[in-house]
Amino acid sequence: MIICKPKANVIFLLTFLAILFSIGVMWLLRHFYTVQTWPIYVYIGLATLLTLAAVFVLIKLMSNIRFLTLGKGKISIRVPLKGVKRQFPITDIAAWKEEIIKANSKEFKHLTVQLPGPILYNMSNHESTNYEQAVSYLRDKVAKKQVKS
Repeated sequence: MIICKPKANVIFLLTFLAILFSIGVMWLLRHFYTVQTWPIYVYIGLATLLTLAAVFVLIKLMSNIRFLTLGKGKISIRVPLKGVKRQFPITDIAAWKEEIIKANSKEFKHLTVQLPGPILYNMSNHESTNYEQAVSYLRDKVAKKQVKS
């Protein structure tokens, strides 16, 4: 069984950033309420930017919590925040593609798996565990459905 899940350091960093931006908004609003040393447009602009940053980080955090399980001729996807758990035979994969990008002497890999219906699963080697094992399993079981780029 190969279980691909988000790396702990990614979840920790996104959580830390969301908390940091939220604390920044609270401090800014408190500063406006008590001291009010800057013009009002500075408070409005900074509060808007910090709130948008916190919301975007929270959306990224919530969309990143997904689990992919491969093994025994089956593929299973679980999204805890949506309450979705789907399991398919490995032969039901419509297509899969691995993209490799080389930049600054580092290699970034991105895997996209198209399952029946509108289900599309994306993962990368920097954000998910067991990435290489998942790609090798897909190469062994469904090599004919790989999309070459």
